[in-house]
Amino acid sequence: MSARDRFGVRLGVALFAVAMQAGCSVLPNGGPMVSDVKSGAEEKTGFRFALVPVDQQVLNLVGTPSGNTKLAALHEDRPAFLTLGPGDLLQVAIYQVGPLGVFSQSQTLGMPQGGGSGPSAPGAPPSTFISGLAVDEGGYITFPYAGRVHVGGLTVTEAQNLLLSRLKEKLTDPQVIVAVISNVSNLATVMGAVKTPGRFPLTPASETILQVITAAGGPTSLPTDILVELTRHGRTVSVPMEDIVRIPANDIHVDRGDLINLVFKPRMYQVFGAARTISEYSLGERGSSVADGLAHGGGLLDAQADPRGVYLFRYEAPSILRTLDRPLPVAGTDQVPVVYAFDMSKPTGYFMAMKFQLRSGDLLFTSDARLVQWMKVFNLLGTLTQAGSRGATFGGGM
Repeated sequence: MSARDRFGVRLGVALFAVAMQAGCSVLPNGGPMVSDVKSGAEEKTGFRFALVPVDQQVLNLVGTPSGNTKLAALHEDRPAFLTLGPGDLLQVAIYQVGPLGVFSQSQTLGMPQGGGSGPSAPGAPPSTFISGLAVDEGGYITFPYAGRVHVGGLTVTEAQNLLLSRLKEKLTDPQVIVAVISNVSNLATVMGAVKTPGRFPLTPASETILQVITAAGGPTSLPTDILVELTRHGRTVSVPMEDIVRIPANDIHVDRGDLINLVFKPRMYQVFGAARTISEYSLGERGSSVADGLAHGGGLLDAQADPRGVYLFRYEAPSILRTLDRPLPVAGTDQVPVVYAFDMSKPTGYFMAMKFQLRSGDLLFTSDARLVQWMKVFNLLGTLTQAGSRGATFGGGM
C-alpha cells in the first residue's frame, strides 16, 4: 500500500471515529429502534408513554373495540313527555251532561288563529270545540270563562286537568280534551352530513336519535364514517354512528331543543417505518386488524424490518393501564399515550395481530433491524475512506 493510500485510510478511519463518537443518531433512520422504544418508556422526564407487550390478557382487554357508550349516560329511565310551549296551537273539546251550563248547545268557536271542528253527533252530550288557541311567549292561553291559563311546560294531560278544574264551577259534569294541532315548541334540529337537514317535530311516540336521523333522509355516507354530535342543555357528546347502530343503549330518545350534528369523519390509521408503502389507510366498513394494517402497507421489508419491533401507537383511557396493573405515564388526564408491542418473530405474534383490532387514529410502526444500522455504518466507512484517498491525491498534487 502506498503512502498515499495509507494516508487516505487513516483519514477515513479518523472521520469514521468522529462519526461513531457522535453516535448512530447521525445516521439516517426512519424512526426509533427497538432499543429506543424500550429506553423511551423508561424515561422519567419529558414526554412519557407506557410500553405494553401484547399478550392474551391485553388482547382480551383492548383487542376488540368495546364501543363508545357516552350517549347511553344521557338515557332516561322513561321517555320524556312532551310539554306545551310558546307557538303551539291547541284545540280544546268540552263535553257536558244536560242542557244547563254555559256551553249548553253543541257549537264550534273559532279563535282568530284557526278554525273549529263540526258539532257533536246526534244524541251525544252537548259539546264545544275551541280551535286555534295559541300559546303565547309567556306560556299562556286565553280561554272563555277561565281567563288566562298558564299551560307552558305542562303535558297535554296536565293542561286538560288544569282547564277542567277552572271550568267545573261553570259546567255540568264537564269533560275536557286538549289536542295539539300545531307543534312548534317540541322540535329537534338535525344538521351536517344528512340528506335533508332541518327542524323536525317530536311526537308522543318519543323518537330516538336514529329515527330522527332517518326522518332527515339519513346520512350522506356510510355510518362507519359518520360522527354524531348531540348537544343538549349546553353539553355536547360525540359518538360514532356505528356505535349508535350497534349498541341499542346509545339510541336514546330525543328531547326538545336537541341539536344533532352529523360530521363526516372517515376512520383512518397510518403505517410508518420499515413497510413497503407508508401511507394512511381506511379501516373499512368492517374494520381492520393489525395484521390487515401490515398487509395494507405491503408487509415488512425483509432487508430492513425488525420483526420484534412492530408497534401500535394509541391513546387509551387510564382505566386500561390500571386493569393491566401498570403505572400511568401521565397523571390527571383522560387519555394516556400507550405503545403496544408485537413480536412478529414468533408465530404467536401473528395470531395476536390477526385478532387485535385497529381504531381510528392508530399508528402502526415497524422499526429497522439493528443490522441495517451497521450496514449504514460500514457504507459510511467506505465512503469516508474513499473521500480520504481522494483528499490525499488532491494534496499530493498541490
